[in-house]
Amino acid sequence: MDRKKFRFKAWFWIPILFLIFLASSFIAIGQPPREYPPYVSHSPSPTGIKALYTYLEEERDKVQRWERPPDQLPVHEQNRALLMIEPAFVPTGNEMVQYEAFMEAGNTIVLFSENPAGMFGLRYDPSSRFLEDEPIYWGEETYFAQQRSPLRLVPADEDEILLEDELGVVAFKREFGEGALMVVNEPYWLMNQFILDEDHIPLILTLIEEANADELWFDEYVHGEDNSTSMLAVYPLWFIILMLQLGVFTLLWLLYQGKRFGPILVEREETVRFSDEALHALSAWFIKGKHYSGALQIQNDYVRTRMQEKWGIPLTKEWTDIADNLMQKWDEKTEKETRTFVYELEGVLRKETVSKQEYLLWAKKLNELQKGVEKR
Repeated sequence: MDRKKFRFKAWFWIPILFLIFLASSFIAIGQPPREYPPYVSHSPSPTGIKALYTYLEEERDKVQRWERPPDQLPVHEQNRALLMIEPAFVPTGNEMVQYEAFMEAGNTIVLFSENPAGMFGLRYDPSSRFLEDEPIYWGEETYFAQQRSPLRLVPADEDEILLEDELGVVAFKREFGEGALMVVNEPYWLMNQFILDEDHIPLILTLIEEANADELWFDEYVHGEDNSTSMLAVYPLWFIILMLQLGVFTLLWLLYQGKRFGPILVEREETVRFSDEALHALSAWFIKGKHYSGALQIQNDYVRTRMQEKWGIPLTKEWTDIADNLMQKWDEKTEKETRTFVYELEGVLRKETVSKQEYLLWAKKLNELQKGVEKR
């Protein structure tokens, strides 16, 4: 019998397991490649900046992503740099106020944007030509970089110019309260596909060092992604499939071992002798056989036993002989009601057969008397 059960379980679960493997393999193979927005710090695509983020995370102690609105930026803390890399939208007026409050508290925002117009009151100067692989200057230092933007920044008189070329200003720094705003109009340098070209890495690191911050945050809020990332999105698809298959194998192994889940049930044999199953069976036998007279006699004997224990009324006397004693003890009934009860009960007990209606009536009356006995 056990072998038959085992064979049945095997033939039942093997097709299901095969279907699970088939479905998971189909999902893994048929999964389209994920598309990332440009300039996202967790994007490994050519337009992402994961290479820069990974490098800084390994080289610096405190590098993280900021995925919340600007009203949650800590304005009571200082010496933090927020990298805003080519925002996907222009923040609202209220959001700009929050960003400015963040800088005025002693922090720095490093904005990489080809066209930063509309943010922080910035302006640009369009040019009619491009400069590719041409020198770019930081003071007396000379760098070479791919300059893909035809626009050049228009700084104010009090701004500090950081990078410039033959066409104009590429990067400058502006004081904001105790903090600063750094603007660079060449976000392409940071892309995975361009970061190793020319002197892009030295330029980027020099700009970050100019911020002189203890903590470096990459602003992902400005890319408009849904920041409510689920737990499944954190792990690669192959790892999720492997965990799913491992869970199925674990469940099958537990079923094979005969494990059960749920509350512990006590064996029936341990409780049946101490339960009231015998009383239920006996009452069912009396009802089905219409042995109402016998059932009434049993109830009567029990009530008389309790009367002897509680009230001291002898069990051997007839009901008519104990009427006076019962009138003294049974407070719920008057003398007349007690005598009527005694004489009518005596007559019912002498009958050989009792109808169901009589049984229900006198069972109720005896139960009422029993409650009066138990009460005292």
